[in-house]
Amino acid sequence: MKFKKLSMPLVALLQALAVVVYCSLVALFIMWTGELMDGPGGIWQIILSLCLLVVSAAVTGFLVFGYPIYLFLDKEVKKALNLLSYTFLFLILTIIIILLIII
Repeated sequence: MKFKKLSMPLVALLQALAVVVYCSLVALFIMWTGELMDGPGGIWQIILSLCLLVVSAAVTGFLVFGYPIYLFLDKEVKKALNLLSYTFLFLILTIIIILLIII
C-alpha cells in the first residue's frame, strides 16, 4: 500500500492508531511484568524500564515522524506539516475519548 495515494487525514489516523496500539501493548507488558515481580524493584527492573523507555521513544518517534520526515526530504514541506498536524490532532482526540471513557 502506497501512502502517497492515501489522503493525509487517513494516513494520520493510521499513524495515530498505530501509536495507540503500540502504547496499549507496552501497557500490557508493564502490567504483566509487574505481576511477575514481587516486592520492591531491583536494579534489573530499573534497567528493563529504562530500556523499554528508549525503545518506546524510538518506535513512537518512527510511527509519528517517519513519513513526515520522508515527505520533508522529498521537498513536500506543506504535506509533512499537515500530516504532523493531523496526527497530533487524532492523538489528542484519542486521549480525550479515553479520558471520557475512564471518567
